[in-house]
Amino acid sequence: MSGTVDLQADVGNLGLAGLHSVRSVLSALSTDDVQPSAMLQVQDVGSLFHANGKFASTVSDELQRCPSHRLDALSFAVGWRKGDATSLLAQTAGGQAFALLALFLRNTHNHRTAGEIMYRFSQKYLPQSRCIASVKQLAEVITKVSGKVASMGYSNFLAEQVTKLRLAYLQSDLRIPEDLLSELTEEGTVEILGAISRAQREADVSARITGTTAVGHIMTLLLVLCANDVEISVESIIIHSGENKHIFLEVVGGGGVKSNATRLIEVQLETALEPTTSVDILIKSRCPRQVSQMFLWDGWLAARLDIALFRHGLLDRDELAKDCCDFIWNIFRLGSTEESAAAEGPVYPHLDSLGPHAHQRMREALLCMFRASTWFPRVRDPTACLQEISSKIDSGVECPHGPAGARTIVLTEGGILHENHMFQIDSTNKESDATQCHHRDDLWNAILAIIIDGFAGLYVNPSPKAAIPAYRTVTGLSDWPWSRSFTLQSCLTKFGAEGSFDDDNDQLLGRWNGSSVLYPTVLDRLRMSRASRLTYQLTDGCFILNERYFEDLEAGVTNNVIPDHREAGAVMKLENAVPCNVGSPYSVIELTLTQSFSAIRIWVRGKIDNQIIELNLSAIVRSYERLVCTKPCNHSHSTPLLGSLSQYVSAPLNIFKPRYFFEGSIINLYMVHNDPQLQFFCLAHCLASEIFAPLFMQDCCLNCAVYEARDKNYDSIIVS
Repeated sequence: MSGTVDLQADVGNLGLAGLHSVRSVLSALSTDDVQPSAMLQVQDVGSLFHANGKFASTVSDELQRCPSHRLDALSFAVGWRKGDATSLLAQTAGGQAFALLALFLRNTHNHRTAGEIMYRFSQKYLPQSRCIASVKQLAEVITKVSGKVASMGYSNFLAEQVTKLRLAYLQSDLRIPEDLLSELTEEGTVEILGAISRAQREADVSARITGTTAVGHIMTLLLVLCANDVEISVESIIIHSGENKHIFLEVVGGGGVKSNATRLIEVQLETALEPTTSVDILIKSRCPRQVSQMFLWDGWLAARLDIALFRHGLLDRDELAKDCCDFIWNIFRLGSTEESAAAEGPVYPHLDSLGPHAHQRMREALLCMFRASTWFPRVRDPTACLQEISSKIDSGVECPHGPAGARTIVLTEGGILHENHMFQIDSTNKESDATQCHHRDDLWNAILAIIIDGFAGLYVNPSPKAAIPAYRTVTGLSDWPWSRSFTLQSCLTKFGAEGSFDDDNDQLLGRWNGSSVLYPTVLDRLRMSRASRLTYQLTDGCFILNERYFEDLEAGVTNNVIPDHREAGAVMKLENAVPCNVGSPYSVIELTLTQSFSAIRIWVRGKIDNQIIELNLSAIVRSYERLVCTKPCNHSHSTPLLGSLSQYVSAPLNIFKPRYFFEGSIINLYMVHNDPQLQFFCLAHCLASEIFAPLFMQDCCLNCAVYEARDKNYDSIIVS
């Protein structure tokens, strides 16, 4: 085909002048910081496999897709770029097969180990002349390619296969082995990939994989990579049969009919002319690594429930999902009652934090995440919901130590997050050390972790094909704060960070999680909005500026010196004052974008009265999250301010540099009526007053707003 470039070209013999013929390819690779040698090598690896099946038929489209969303207020985009490095793999069958391999490696091994596996496999099965990329270069390619195709929902598909295995054992009246989702070592992964490749490429050669250890991952790999070439049986019951059977996966335990004894994986290569050769795949005994599985957002918590329940055939996922939804729903219901607001003790999240139409948003989000199609909100005691989950676990999980002891569940106050209280779940297991069942405790902690993510997920607006990481190592609920307001840092920690999160980076506004980016919804327009105050966008792709990908979004800060706001500034007269916009005509906002090592930095400057004031966008967003709206009143919005109240307020004309009063009870009043952008940037002054929260005058008159600010010690009022 004319106009295409063969990636197999020997670039070394072209010379600098000859590189003009492959300029478009080199441009795509260099723009994405990908080594051409690594791309050539992974394509050669992919050519050793014949990809087929449902995933193989769509991987080309996933590699070439280029949806993007432009943030008009910030002049950059979020999404995928047309003609990027990963799209080049869609041009060859080998590149497409490698994309599926990268998807498998990304969800079963960490970044470094995935590169080592690809390096070892290349050394064993490729000519030495083609093994030219380093482990680090191969790992980078795997990360970039797997991030692009994460939209195929590999871990969601893994959950479906685990459920099939669970049902097969349940129907056969057999106990489920405990090692179906154990980890494969690097050596074991290389051996299995080698057996699959030989069975597909060599005539009259078939591969037979027998055992139970890590068979959930092996089964998923086979169905993703070459479903048409595979036959899968569970204890002699065939659950999948492809058209061209060259690879046989036999899930067979080692302890008899009623036993759940495990059996190490054994790989046999069978030919008509040679004796059968076999290789035992050894599994090292070690603690689970921090490997994050990437889930497609739609149904991701249902998939995690399926994976958590794979050893427990008697438990019904749909019923547990309904109990989880009931708990989350009723926690918000309690947090929205007047009795809860006035009561002492734990403080629950309020429906107002979800914006308008909160009930509809909650129902749609929970149905999407948990796939509980028949669930409908029910008024229940949240503690009773958790007790019901605990009872189902205790009765449904078999344990050699006998029946479970009583578990006491109490909702308690857990600490301080800004000015908001948190609550935690304290669950005390009354079992003795001799009878305590780690199966029950592991499942209980896994379900609590899923509930945490369900709560946090209510604040996320996912785009189509958005993906999210979830770590296989789970912890208890007490490790995560539940608060009346959900903060950017909390959301980035939960959904936007792959690996450890840098808590010291206070300027972080958004982050790539390996496939999608997360950032506050308010950045779309940079203006005050009822609907977007505490919501966050999860968008498929990366941050794009000047045709380059960036992983982070940061606020630019000149220095950390807080200006002295005690100096006097011009103020407006407040006698008979009504809501107006005296500061708006003289205020100008300037935004500048710069590039750092892996981040886009946003610099904000406010101009007023020939003064230029540096504004910290990160501090503004944090203040925006803490913003409190006034209670509605029955007075007219244009009711003049009472003369008796004017002594308690000061209305600075310079809205970016207000008068700040360290003593007394003077309240800053920002007259930016009907200007949602300046209303948003008025929050810049809160950098100097972290202990206070601003009050937004909404559906209220000036007098009632001042009364409320004085009564609750707010330091400022922003006029809507």
